[in-house]
Amino acid sequence: MKLEVLNINTNKSTSTEVSDKVFARDYNHSLVHQVTTAYIATGRQGSKAQKNRSAVSGGGKKPWAQKGTGRARAGTSRGPIWRSGGVTFAAQPRSYAQKVNKKMYKGAISIIFSELVRTERLKVVKEFDIKDEKTKNITSLLKTLDVKNALLMTDELDENLYLSSRNLYHIGVCDTQSIDPVSLIGYENIVMASDFIEESRRHVMNQEKILKTLLAPIVSEKTSVLSAQNQYVFKVRVDSNKKEIKTAVESLFGVTVENVTTSIIKGKKKVFKGKIGSRANWKKATVKVSEGQMIDVTAS
Repeated sequence: MKLEVLNINTNKSTSTEVSDKVFARDYNHSLVHQVTTAYIATGRQGSKAQKNRSAVSGGGKKPWAQKGTGRARAGTSRGPIWRSGGVTFAAQPRSYAQKVNKKMYKGAISIIFSELVRTERLKVVKEFDIKDEKTKNITSLLKTLDVKNALLMTDELDENLYLSSRNLYHIGVCDTQSIDPVSLIGYENIVMASDFIEESRRHVMNQEKILKTLLAPIVSEKTSVLSAQNQYVFKVRVDSNKKEIKTAVESLFGVTVENVTTSIIKGKKKVFKGKIGSRANWKKATVKVSEGQMIDVTAS
């Protein structure tokens, strides 16, 4: 399909070819709802904590003898019915994160883009061309596009664009890496730079190869020593190259990769039903990140 691209300077429109997989998908309400609620839930802090009877200080001594006092028996003075006692069913820190498959998330983003096109809420401009950080530059742009509430999307975040729009509460700015379903749905209009289209297509639809580059982190005593030196070890696809590994690590973990070294590990020999064979060879990559940055391989 094709989208119209407006040149703000000349006020003329051209057309550009876009992928149907990103901008012409059928609407799936349940998928969009699931991904959106999961995104909102993941943003919850989940740090609420209360002390139960075992966490409250004191109460180790029996308040009085079991028999002979005439009072009800008690084993601790920190029970829930006592003053200064613990809380019954005390709240504990928890994670509200919901698992969403990568394919589902990419599909939901594409469906939202497609719905924006169908409802004529998506506008494409050749470039924003903001020369300096003046709010009037954004207001003039919005007047040209005839929008009042919009999310401005670019390939790379422009400082002038951000500074010019931050005084307008109904205007948001994001780049390709900051796409999220809540922002796409929350604004009345989406104004997209033409260079964002190609980048969003790669980010939304072509991330599958990047995500499949890293198969698993390798955790051992040796890799723990390397992590102290800002080096991390991953099992990667045999046909992946250093550039793909670097892109995958930077995309998934938000770090800057300084160096990548790879090696092919020969599969171990195995005896199965009296026959000697060997497992398939696999590839190991050691990634060094910039000083002060780290990767939590246990969470990956």
